[in-house]
Amino acid sequence: MPPMGKRLLVLQSGGSCPGSSDAQFGVSKRAEQEGYEVLFSQDGYRELMEPDATFCNIHRLPCVQAGIQGLRKQRCSPIGTSRANPAPVDKTGELKDPEQFARISTIIRENLTRNRVDIVIVIGGDNSLGAAGVLMRHGVIERLNGVPKTVDNDIGRGVQRSFGVLTAAGEGAEWAKRMQAEGESNDKMSILEIMGRDSGDLAARIATAAEASTLLIAEVEVPRDHVVERIRALRAQSRSNALLVIAEAFRIDGQKTHVSTEPDPFGNLRLGGVGRRVERWLNEADIKTMYACPSYLIRSAAATERDSVFAKTLGERAAEEAIAGHVGKVAILPRGSKRDDQISTMDLSGVKGDKRLPIELYDADQLRMREESAPYLF
Repeated sequence: MPPMGKRLLVLQSGGSCPGSSDAQFGVSKRAEQEGYEVLFSQDGYRELMEPDATFCNIHRLPCVQAGIQGLRKQRCSPIGTSRANPAPVDKTGELKDPEQFARISTIIRENLTRNRVDIVIVIGGDNSLGAAGVLMRHGVIERLNGVPKTVDNDIGRGVQRSFGVLTAAGEGAEWAKRMQAEGESNDKMSILEIMGRDSGDLAARIATAAEASTLLIAEVEVPRDHVVERIRALRAQSRSNALLVIAEAFRIDGQKTHVSTEPDPFGNLRLGGVGRRVERWLNEADIKTMYACPSYLIRSAAATERDSVFAKTLGERAAEEAIAGHVGKVAILPRGSKRDDQISTMDLSGVKGDKRLPIELYDADQLRMREESAPYLF
């Protein structure tokens, strides 16, 4: 066994995100600077929940070479990830199955004790960080901090932006520009469906960057007749008005569109297909269309330099706070920040996944973001 010493465990949970590896690097670098040995729970909470798990160090990670430095600027998560959930709760925050949670808690405690882990850093979205909060509240993990990770940019109302958002928006804008060109060339209305479980933030950023003629967001339901007539009018003006960007959580008759009726471990149903439904509206109005949904591909892009540095800085702060004894915290860029290095912290309990695109910035008549939305989006 390795010599006795301080150990910090890095864990990523949930979907991929540009800059994930840089956040992992930031955590690891800061921990090593403070004399901690860094371990990794591969595949998120899944390995943490496995009986007799042995967490690996950087030299045993199959996707990483050159030590901690090898984590930088990789796509997705080199330490793996999953949507395993150690602490399922209902809508009131109560444990769904206390007996199962007690069994899993015992396994987690034993794994942390056997691997001599002092601190855990969780990189994840609102569901993953919510599970971390439950583990802390029940005393399963005592020293834990988080790094918010979501291209939906919905982690909390007091948060300006999560890492990876700008990269995903840029990648999505490239898709949008290609769709625009295809639609204009073929005299068709292109429909691009963009991920976002509850928020239209990413779709709005992509539509604005690509100068899409129309946009449908998650936060505002627009009647079928108005969507069709607005697009028909734009098409009559110019065939260059050839792009509709639609958030996958856009509601029709008050309901989202799902591709699965089976919830994931966090209770979420997978969204998808709303763009196809809107496409049928247009086809029935004799408007020719083409459709694409890049889905998770836009979040698998390599982080831009700005996002890479931003993710690294967040990771460093989360580790720094935990090492200093300030636990139950999440490293964030506060709302209203002018620079990416104005990092602060919020309580883990403040992670709600409740941030939405401000509806006053959306023009539901013109089906696009208002001009004054630019400072908010970029």
